[in-house]
Parts: sequence; structure tokens; C-alpha cells
Amino acid sequence: AVLTISHLYRKPLENDILSKLGFASMIVLAIYGLIRLIDIGIEGKFAIAFDGSWQSAVFWIEIVLFVGLPVLLLVIPRWRRSTPALWLATTSAVLGMGLDRANIAGVMLVQTGEIYLPTMYEIMISLGILAAAILVFLFCLERYKIWEVKWEDPREKPEASPEFSRPADVWLGTPRVAGRTVYSLIFIVALSFGLAVISTERIRSAGAEEIPVTKAHGGDTLFVNGNRDGSGVSFAHEEHVKRLGEKESCVLCHHMNLPLDKQSGCHTCHSRMYTPADVFRHDWHASPDGANLKCGACHREDLQRTAQTAKQCQDCHKDLFPSGTLVQINHYNARSYTDAMHGMCMKCHQKNALTLVGKEKLAQCATCHKTGMPEYLPPEIENYFRDTTFNHVTVPSIDTAGMMEEEPSI
Repeated sequence: AVLTISHLYRKPLENDILSKLGFASMIVLAIYGLIRLIDIGIEGKFAIAFDGSWQSAVFWIEIVLFVGLPVLLLVIPRWRRSTPALWLATTSAVLGMGLDRANIAGVMLVQTGEIYLPTMYEIMISLGILAAAILVFLFCLERYKIWEVKWEDPREKPEASPEFSRPADVWLGTPRVAGRTVYSLIFIVALSFGLAVISTERIRSAGAEEIPVTKAHGGDTLFVNGNRDGSGVSFAHEEHVKRLGEKESCVLCHHMNLPLDKQSGCHTCHSRMYTPADVFRHDWHASPDGANLKCGACHREDLQRTAQTAKQCQDCHKDLFPSGTLVQINHYNARSYTDAMHGMCMKCHQKNALTLVGKEKLAQCATCHKTGMPEYLPPEIENYFRDTTFNHVTVPSIDTAGMMEEEPSI
């Protein structure tokens, strides 16, 4: 900043002061670089820094720009008094600092499969803050005695630079043209301000609301009403247990044992009513208040840390899947509570509706949802509604040929 201001306002550099500042900056940068290297050594990451990957190359470019080159230029007294050397050292340090921020917030995220790009709002706010700071600095510089010699208006010396014209001195053309120009400028400023204050929530949907699920209530008969809206379903739990094979049948529905639990309830994993839920709590496993596990406990050092390359949960939780369960778990992004309930119940109901005598209506909605058939349905839809293989979660297309021969979707 000092070098730039001195150039703009044609002020001689105070090399003695800049030399002292350069020496102090050199010490700070050297300490910073030493701390970075010590931290890498403590973490045992020196091998990664020299593995020849593009990540290590970016790291060393950052270190050279941020620490190496500035320290080399500022450690020699003669170079600290040289204006080109000061320009090069400060520019290198600023570029290195920018690369450091870019590495942390953007470049290194590529290996996780995510890419962060700042929004237009973030860019404009950052530029606005920077511009405001520069304007405040220039205002103080021009209005107060920052230098020993009072600053002179460059317009009084035509040979001085830079030279800024006042807006009143700018000719905008004839009055008609000037009026259109001014009004256009007002419109652009007003439009920019309006777009800046518009909430993004009004433009982009936040998606489906994440409604938490509550546990089913009851004893032998459970009332399943996950979102507590009063339109739940009565489920004869004890009757199903006896019909399907007593306690050995529990695994037909309860297909996971969460840690310190047996035959975990549906709501523990399918914890969102209409949206999927992440069953694996990564933050809890890594938190000192949780499992306090290091990254290496689940991730290999030579592979990128992703869900695909991590250890399987059952490697540690040996009884995660009870013996005899028919549900295969391929990932831990649990379906919504609604989809899970319908998927588990409808599959069995559809099968029994086709095989059991007198149970033809078992797969119809009203069998569980005691609301009856809607008062009016178009004839072509009503036929599907009465059919035993109808999946009420998704109304089938009217013109779908041969749908009854296909396996119903759950």
C-alpha cells in the first residue's frame, strides 16, 4: 500500500522506515513458515509433501511465494532498501497469501469431490469492502496530515498523475442525450441494488421440508404417525409377530441393530418423514465429545477420504445386521420414513393379496389407512385403485400398457 500510494501521489519513499518494516515482515514470515513445517512434521505428513502429486506442487508454490521469495529478498539489507525488491517481495507475499486461501477454500476440495465457487453476492460484497477500505484510506490521506509535507492537489500541477476529473466537468452531450444517460445510470444503480437485496430463498426453492419423525406409540398395537398429523395407521404389531414366526420373525422388518441397541425401531434411521436421512453421523464419530476417532481409524492414508474408500461399518459393529434379515444395506442414506413404511408393508401385502383367499383387498390403501376411497375418482383411475397390485404411492399412468404384468414398484 505504501509503495502504491507513493507512486500515485509522487511522494519519495522513506526507505529507512520501509527497510525496518521489511525486516520485521521477514521475521514474521520466517516464523510462519517454520510453524507450517513443524506442524507438518508433527502430523507426519512430510512424505505427502514430497510425493510428487499436484497437491504437493501447489503447496510448495504457495510456500515459495508466501515465505521463500519474500524472506530471501528481505533478509539482505541492500535489497530491503531497493524499491524493485520491495515491490517483488510484497507482491509475492500477497499472491502467496491468496493462493493459501484458495487452496484451503477451493483447490483442495477437488479431491473430496466437491467444488466451492463463491456466489456473485460474495464476490460483490468482498470487492465492496475492499473498495470502501481504499476510499477511507485515501480520504484520510488527502484530508489529514499523514505526510510531513501537505499533499498538493494534482490538478495544480498538470504534470502530476493521476488526474481525476470531477463529475460536474464531464460533458454528457446535449441536454436530451445527457438526460437519457443520467436516467440510465439511475436505473442501473437501482436495478443493481434491487437484485442485491432480493433474498435467494425467493428465487430458489429450499426443497422438501425436513420433518422429523417421532416414535410409534402403543403396546401390542402401535399407532404409526411419524409426523403427528393425526392421520396415522394402527399396526397390529403383536399379531404380526405371532403370524410370522414369533421372535424369530423380528429380523424380517428390523434389519439393523444400532450400537448398544437391538432390533432398532424404524424411526431411529428413517428419521425424516419425506426426505432421506444420513444414518452415519460423521461429525459425532470424529468429535472429542463423541467417538473421538482419528481419520485413520476409518480411512486409509493412501486413498482419498470418501465414503466409498472408508471401512465398512460392520467391520467395527459386528452385530450391525442381525442374522436372517432379508433387507440388504448398500449405503447409509436411509429412505424417507414414508417410503420405508410403504416399501416394507406394501411388498408383503401385495404378495399375500394374490395368494391368500379372501385377502384380495389387502394391498388397497383403505386396508391400513381408514379413510376409505375418495368420493370421486375418474373411471380409468378407479380401476387401478381397486386392483390388488396397485401401489398407492405413485398413481400409474393411464396409458401404460401391460402394467399389471410388471412387478409393482415400491
